[in-house]
Amino acid sequence: MTNQNAALRRQMIGSLTEDDLRGLCLDYFPNIYADLTTGMTMSRMVELLLNGCARNGRYHDLRAALHRINPLAFPHVDPNESESTRLNTVQSDLVEQFTAVITPPFAHSRIPITKIEVEVLPIQEKVNSLLTSLWLLTPLWTLVSLCLIVLLVFIVVLLTSSLPGVVNVTRLPMVQAVTSTFSNPDQSSPNPTLTAVQQSSAALQRIEEPAQLPKNPQLGARWLRPQDHMQMVYVPVNPPQLGNTSPQFNLTVVSPNLTYGFWLDQTEVSNQQYDLCVALGFCNESALAANADYHNPTYPVVGVSWFDATAYCTWVAGQLPTVSQWTHAAAGFQNSTFPWGEAEPTCDLAQFNDCEIGLASVGSKPDGRSWAGAYDLAGNVWEWVQADGGETAVDPPRDTPRVQMLRGGGWNSDPRQMQNSVRKFENPNNWLDHLGFRCVYPDLSP
Repeated sequence: MTNQNAALRRQMIGSLTEDDLRGLCLDYFPNIYADLTTGMTMSRMVELLLNGCARNGRYHDLRAALHRINPLAFPHVDPNESESTRLNTVQSDLVEQFTAVITPPFAHSRIPITKIEVEVLPIQEKVNSLLTSLWLLTPLWTLVSLCLIVLLVFIVVLLTSSLPGVVNVTRLPMVQAVTSTFSNPDQSSPNPTLTAVQQSSAALQRIEEPAQLPKNPQLGARWLRPQDHMQMVYVPVNPPQLGNTSPQFNLTVVSPNLTYGFWLDQTEVSNQQYDLCVALGFCNESALAANADYHNPTYPVVGVSWFDATAYCTWVAGQLPTVSQWTHAAAGFQNSTFPWGEAEPTCDLAQFNDCEIGLASVGSKPDGRSWAGAYDLAGNVWEWVQADGGETAVDPPRDTPRVQMLRGGGWNSDPRQMQNSVRKFENPNNWLDHLGFRCVYPDLSP
């Protein structure tokens, strides 16, 4: 065991409880969790985890997972950064702060894997060092340097403000920036009113549709919801007429609870869309709204309960999918194992625990879309659904059960949990960092 692993081993034993360690293995390293036995000592469990991560090349994932559990005890350290370069100078520190101010929040990844926790001199020492450096410079060179800095700042601000579609995030709060995005849907820019979906994936093309749902839709029909600019796809319950020679829809596996087709959100509801509902006073703020690791505008909203999800769907005049609706949208007429078919999950198809730890932008896995064109039905976040109560019922059942169902698996799930048939239950008042939702509209065509 290297000195680095030995130090981490002592730190884990001193900072984690046995429940913390078992929970970490269950959520992020299920293969290691399977080897843990009752009565196993903390030292042995830590040794199994470190050895397993070393064999599988997941040491950095382990550090990221430990940081999520206890960021004070386990700060992120870039192993490629030498010890001699960890002490930043005053000048590089000022440049880093300036870059952070002018960089939009959606340019950052969810987990700051590359963030370096450095030793920082006290503020007074920084000021003294800076004053000493300036004092040693000649007056002429000092004046020239200050002029160059002012000129550089002016050029950066001018270029940033002149770029089309760029929101000055240093002057607008998150809610105002989101509201301004939706305020002028008919503006003449090349890509007006882009949603989080269009920002994150070129595979999702914006569809201009009338304000009302199309009548008598067919498989492949799409519609842009006016309230939050969510693109919806139509899910029929009658197999398309493709002729007797086509084997694509030989089987008709549809729940008896489904009589009419329905419109389904093409992606999970994003932070950008949910924040608009909060800004207008119809939704409660996400419990993780202040956490930059989860609150990227293009990520699916998490930190919301079943009741929060229901409130959002009510705001857009829809409802949470029923169990039958969600299952049919994922499995289709052939009752497939996964939304995309029978192939085993890969990171090109879904976001799960074999991929980089954390959330992915909604719609960023186009190869994993379902037969009806819906994205991320497997992986990224588990999705709240409601019990079957008639697919045209907008309100949830009168007697809300003590638990509600989740479907689809999340970013920390193993491949088996992403199968269309897997169900999970959770208290409707709870929220989790891997739990989101999408909405449906019933088809009311005559």
